[in-house]
Amino acid sequence: GTIPSELGNLSKLTDFTCSNPHHQTLSGSLPTELGNLISLKTLDLTDNALTGTLPMQLGNLSRLTSLTFQGNDLSGPIPTAVGNLQNLELLFFDDNDLTGTLPTELGKLGKLGNLKLDQNKLTGFVPREVTSIGSLEKFSIEGNNLTCY
Repeated sequence: GTIPSELGNLSKLTDFTCSNPHHQTLSGSLPTELGNLISLKTLDLTDNALTGTLPMQLGNLSRLTSLTFQGNDLSGPIPTAVGNLQNLELLFFDDNDLTGTLPTELGKLGKLGNLKLDQNKLTGFVPREVTSIGSLEKFSIEGNNLTCY
């Protein structure tokens, strides 16, 4: 099924996980109302059949520490608003169809320890801002057309 837009009404929700590597339970696009989940710390929608683009409203989730959308069919660019997620420690967007360049705003994620963007269609240079994140321990970009400075 799809993610109902009414989910955005659950403003006290701290963890939303629907990860199923064998059944791909969720399909359709990500509702912009996800941006209303201001208490959310974990958003894990790994291994589903989600399509469409990443909504800019994800940047409203300032308490988020873990954001994982790996193994879907998401397309379009990584929104610059992801740079607003100052508490993010884990960001997995790997194994999708994301396009465009890496936003320099990723460099604002000062607590980020693990960034997986491999197996997408990302292009251009890896911004210096990203490679200067002091907390970054794992950074995976293989399977794209990205160049390091």
